[in-house]
Amino acid sequence: MRRPPDPRHRSFNGADLSGASLEEAGLDGVDLTDALLVNSYLTATILDAAKIQGADFSDAVLPTKAQTSLCTRVDATGINSKTGVPTRDSLMCPD
Repeated sequence: MRRPPDPRHRSFNGADLSGASLEEAGLDGVDLTDALLVNSYLTATILDAAKIQGADFSDAVLPTKAQTSLCTRVDATGINSKTGVPTRDSLMCPD
């Protein structure tokens, strides 16, 4: 049986992952810079991503603890180049 590709340490820089189901995906070291994660499904494994600057998480479904932790990251900054949405706004981070 063929195994799906292992996404760890991959670059999804600028990728459109809108609506993707990434529950329990191995995201260790993944570069999500400027990625679209709009309406995607995420679990705590999103915390393993190496970079999230400029990523748009609008309407993504993720655990509250993961959302809170993402907001504390120094790279939870920037504005997505496609949507114009700031990463912190898309994560609903308190300022």
